[in-house]
Amino acid sequence: MNAAVGIKKELHDLIDVMSIEKLKALKPLLHMLNEVIVETNLSPDEVKIIQKGRKELKEHPENFVLFE
Repeated sequence: MNAAVGIKKELHDLIDVMSIEKLKALKPLLHMLNEVIVETNLSPDEVKIIQKGRKELKEHPENFVLFE
């Protein structure tokens, strides 16, 4: 099992036993972490392109080939 799969399984296991209150508290943090763009020198147009690509990946993952 590769490292990413192991970490994802561990996080899923933790989430599976959390109370609904803790899940509600965790949700905004996960959304924020998922949307952060590390590169700070991107133009507004480049940010929009990345956001559009992430949305497309989320809605239609079958159109992508992941490197993992």
